Amino acid sequence: MCMRRLVNDVAKRTKINLQLTDFHHARGIFSLEDAKMGRKGMLPTDWWEMFEDRTPELKRFAVRVLSLTCSSSGCERNWSSFEMVIKVLQVI
Repeated sequence: MCMRRLVNDVAKRTKINLQLTDFHHARGIFSLEDAKMGRKGMLPTDWWEMFEDRTPELKRFAVRVLSLTCSSSGCERNWSSFEMVIKVLQVI
C-alpha cells in the first residue's frame, strides 16, 4: 500500500519490486561484500547512494521512505479530543 501511494507509475513499481527482491536475497549488486557489510555500519541514505547507478528506482524509493518524518500529532489530537469527552462525562 505504501508503494502505491508513493509511486503512481505501475512500470516503476514493477522495477522497484524486482530490485527489492534482489536486495532482499542479496543478488546482483547487492551480493557484493561491501554491500553486505555496509548494511550494518552505514547510514541508510549513504548506503543507498553507493548503489544509485544500478538500482535507481529502488534507491529513489528507499531514500523517499527513509526521509518520511514520523509524527504523533494525529494521535495527540485524538487523545486531546478524548480527554475533553472524559472531562464532560465527569461533570455529568
